[in-house]
Amino acid sequence: MSTKERPKIDLKGRLTSVRLAIFLFIAIALVSILGTFIPQGSEPMEYISEYGERLGSWILKLGLADVYHSPVFILLLFLLFINLFSCLVTQLPNFLKKWKTLNGRLRLIRSGPLLTHISMILILLGAMLGVVFSRSEEINIQEGEVRQILDSPLSLKLNSFRIDYYDRMETQVSDFVCDVSLWRNSARIENATIRVNHPLTYQGHRVYLVSYREFPTRIRKADLRIVPPGQNPAALELLFGQKRKIPGTDLDLELQKYLADFRFDLETGEYVSASMDPRNPAVYLVAYRDQEEVGKGWVFLKHPGPVPGNTLPVAVQFAGYEPVSLVNLMAKKDPGLPLIWIGFVLGTIGVCLGLFRLRMKSKD
Repeated sequence: MSTKERPKIDLKGRLTSVRLAIFLFIAIALVSILGTFIPQGSEPMEYISEYGERLGSWILKLGLADVYHSPVFILLLFLLFINLFSCLVTQLPNFLKKWKTLNGRLRLIRSGPLLTHISMILILLGAMLGVVFSRSEEINIQEGEVRQILDSPLSLKLNSFRIDYYDRMETQVSDFVCDVSLWRNSARIENATIRVNHPLTYQGHRVYLVSYREFPTRIRKADLRIVPPGQNPAALELLFGQKRKIPGTDLDLELQKYLADFRFDLETGEYVSASMDPRNPAVYLVAYRDQEEVGKGWVFLKHPGPVPGNTLPVAVQFAGYEPVSLVNLMAKKDPGLPLIWIGFVLGTIGVCLGLFRLRMKSKD
């Protein structure tokens, strides 16, 4: 009785298949397109709100909210890496035999395809290392503060933040600039500048400037307009927490509090900032005579008229302020980045050699 032999699976042929490579390239491109059109890394409720409960739930279940770290994307990268690496190992012996028979110049020119192949492998390997082992952390910091970078011995101090403009009227922003100091333990390493699309780079760590906003409960200074009874108005610049003499009076004025979006919270019975945005800026001032409190109250930037509960003995107008900036930085460390750069350089050389080879053929 004869038994049918099972057909052997040509694993080597399948791994080195051009069809498999084309399929994987297309699959990676399609997944990347999804990652481009679907916002990545947002809160789950944002997807439910944007796409509806049903579609939003499927986006979260399929990992489309974080495509580039999803198991499917990692698997596709790994399979393409195996495919290219298998091709390299299979074809390398024949390539070396032919390569040894050539002279020095032709050897270099014929190395183009090999360098391009190796570059793709290095880029894929670097990408996989980055997806699996890269770390990132959001850092919210204000001027003068120090924050640790990714649980490392490195720390960052924000010395100052400024907005540069193209014109003197400050209508067109040219750049956002952070002046920082980089520290290791208690020793300062260097002073650096972080700009949009120009991160701080040090030993594999990168710190990017993402955004900024005004601190909602603190300002650097307030510009006030004092109107004493029977006297001309006077300007008074008051630093946060500072007590200064009111010109033409025997009173001192102290800036104690600031709220960017003033609101009275009925549940807690306290005055709070309803948001991070300066929609209704207000300062809380306290007046003293001979160190004794004689009046206090809130003064509003957008509502200069009388305010209920304000017992300040002189009329005070809130004319402007200099905010304290709360800067949002993103710290990243990607162990695969050096491999990607090496692969990019080798790929560029390989493509140039390939084009030079084609040019030589066309001349022949």
